[in-house]
Amino acid sequence: MTVNNKNIVEKNETELNVNAYDVGLCVDKELTDEEKFNFCKNAWSLVASYKFPVLKQGNQNRSFQLDWLRRYHWLTYSELKEGGFCKFCVLFAPTGVGKGCQVLKMFVKEPFNNYKKAPELLKHHAITQYHLLASEKSSAFIQNYKTCRSVKVMFCQ
Repeated sequence: MTVNNKNIVEKNETELNVNAYDVGLCVDKELTDEEKFNFCKNAWSLVASYKFPVLKQGNQNRSFQLDWLRRYHWLTYSELKEGGFCKFCVLFAPTGVGKGCQVLKMFVKEPFNNYKKAPELLKHHAITQYHLLASEKSSAFIQNYKTCRSVKVMFCQ
């Protein structure tokens, strides 16, 4: 797997070409601060004409909706994993929460693709304690990273 100058991760012919900032590439990975910063600032943005895969859920065909990305600034779509993720939680959430330190799955370790229940699941995720903390960590990280980088540049000159 290699990254070309168009931010596309190139794989062998039998696999997809995936954007280098597809959040699915971060799931269960240890990232450097530079990589976290780049994923925070460059999360893959979809064009309005993008065709999401259609999933059969019950008797209905359903797909991810572009409007969800407009409503929830933390939500991003992973072409690699074919579902939605919380970019803040993928990068900054704890490994487990609650009683027994339960592993975080939907939006964090696994793609959100239960589209039938999307409104309630999206609203619920947005108010969870771990999401709110991950959002705060993301903002603080970006600010500190920028400050640290500007200090490094100042001292290197």
